[in-house]
Amino acid sequence: MLPPQAYEQVVEALGYPAGFVDFYLRHYLAFGSHFCPKPCIVMPTWNHLWFVVYLWVYTVALGGVLAWVPGLVEWIERKLASALSGRAAAGRADARLRDFPSRPIPELPSTHALFGDWYNHAQFATVFLLGFLLAQAEAFGMLH
Repeated sequence: MLPPQAYEQVVEALGYPAGFVDFYLRHYLAFGSHFCPKPCIVMPTWNHLWFVVYLWVYTVALGGVLAWVPGLVEWIERKLASALSGRAAAGRADARLRDFPSRPIPELPSTHALFGDWYNHAQFATVFLLGFLLAQAEAFGMLH
């Protein structure tokens, strides 16, 4: 997705001597690991656009679940409205967020690879779903 960024990365980190066209033709479109073991870049790389793919997967999965279970949003909305009402809920949410590790734990590293990136999926899918549900909830919506 981002050949100029990948090229600059290997030039800066490894001193890649050839030009951009050579890199693009020989390495970027080779669909494999290159320049291993340091930094071992899988080409083509999506660098900082991995989250777009994650959001797309979450959106498609959510659409499938909602088509399969039509009343699910309303049911969860009712449960969330009662669970998140009042000061106590804000305190529980604050405590939960403080307990969530700010960095990946060694057993579940942040990889930004769609499959096996358990730490990031736990973090981002949860926020995605909570945002979707709260945006739908009349009790929390500002535009309703």
